[in-house]
Amino acid sequence: MVQATRIVLSAKGIFMLNRRVSLQDRALPGGRRVGRGAGLRVAMFLGVVLLGVGLAGCGPIVPFQDNMNPYPQVELTNWNLLGKIVVREPIASRVGDGQLHIVVPLRNLTGHELYLEYQYRFLNAKGVQVEQTSGWNTVRVQAHGMAQIHFTSLTALANDFNVDIRPLQ
Repeated sequence: MVQATRIVLSAKGIFMLNRRVSLQDRALPGGRRVGRGAGLRVAMFLGVVLLGVGLAGCGPIVPFQDNMNPYPQVELTNWNLLGKIVVREPIASRVGDGQLHIVVPLRNLTGHELYLEYQYRFLNAKGVQVEQTSGWNTVRVQAHGMAQIHFTSLTALANDFNVDIRPLQ
């Protein structure tokens, strides 16, 4: 026997009715009876429903994120490099007579050496190119190693830069 509480709403207020009910005697709408194993079946059903809702609520599976291009100044020109190298935050400093010196750290995620080329250009505060685009320069990054790209502007007019990186051609 189980003590069941039923809440009844009426115009005069809320009333709680207590009565004893046998699980074997309870009937569901449609004439079905609830037996001794019903609690386990209901628990399993709710578990499956919650699992399904949980999995459906996960949304799309996010692919490997290597934070390849959080820096808009650095661009890869080849899809093959995506997932093979990681570009760290570029370091900018002023040297000499105010020239802009840039260091771009690279990390190789592969088990073999990578030979890369890069070219760069310097921009003023308005985004206008102030020097000619450099030629392609090479850099070798050892397997699972790090390397740095270094370049310096010729004038103090440079305030920003862009660098393109591609596999050696």
